[in-house]
Amino acid sequence: MAGNTHKANVATPPIRQALNGPTMGTRWSAIFFTHAGFDRAALQTDLQKAVDRVDAQMSPWKPDSELCRFNRLEQDQAIHLPPEMFAVMRDVIDLAGVSGGAFDPMMGSVVDAWGFGPSGKETDIRRTSEIAGNWRPGARGFAFDPYNSRLIRQADGDLDLCGIAKGYGVDRLSETLLAHGIANHLVAIDGELRAAGPGPSGNGWQIGIERPDLSGRSAQFIIEASNLGIATSGNYRHVRQSGESRVSHTMDPKTGTPVRNDLLSVTVLADTCAIADGLATTIMVMGRERGLQFARGLSLSVILAYEKNGQPTFEATGMLEGLLVAA
Repeated sequence: MAGNTHKANVATPPIRQALNGPTMGTRWSAIFFTHAGFDRAALQTDLQKAVDRVDAQMSPWKPDSELCRFNRLEQDQAIHLPPEMFAVMRDVIDLAGVSGGAFDPMMGSVVDAWGFGPSGKETDIRRTSEIAGNWRPGARGFAFDPYNSRLIRQADGDLDLCGIAKGYGVDRLSETLLAHGIANHLVAIDGELRAAGPGPSGNGWQIGIERPDLSGRSAQFIIEASNLGIATSGNYRHVRQSGESRVSHTMDPKTGTPVRNDLLSVTVLADTCAIADGLATTIMVMGRERGLQFARGLSLSVILAYEKNGQPTFEATGMLEGLLVAA
């Protein structure tokens, strides 16, 4: 009977399946193609465990997370890094180096003071003024010991991995599906996605690049992607009002204050979603001109949206340049 079942599965075309669950204050989703009879409950459990491990280690909202434990350390004390956080810290250090400090993981106290962290949704004027007055651009608040999987606290400031953790969570979802033998899938957490395999049509998965518009959600461009991470970072939706000003959740490591530039959103394609996520955050900090120069210098595929004459305008690099011609 087992042999007959296997033959029937091989002869039957894969069918579309979907799973989802909670994570990081939002939801993850997985769309994939596989044969009937797969263990749905086991896969759901493994996918949930994969993102739960990331959240349990890197969430600034969970007091027992490794990230929060690190932030409570005294100078020269250390924590041991579990494999997931070790992998993320390795990417973080690479991103900080290649970006010239535009990607800075030690911005947690700044994010929190401006009302985007675990302390609440109000700007703490006293804290923001104090941070800005004492800000030292480029100060490294930790030492990474890869040989012993340790992270050592070296200075003030709080570690914040929100600029990369969702992307890494997406990668873990993809890796979990691959471990179950499911190679054709699309996984997502909010605006971070990873596409693997040929998609439903055989030409890749169709991904909508959102138009930066607060009045609704619609796709400005459609791309076909396979075996890529895709991440979008934006300053038009995740903002809050502080007095008469709209304040972005993206912080500028040079000033210790919210970024103020002309970018509305950045979409990046990369080999992993973690790197795409980190690069999208980086370019949002850099702004349009420096961000384009950075992207072209590294041969990155990106779409930048900015406001011109009251309308969203787009520029692209790499394999995404053709989208602007076709649009």
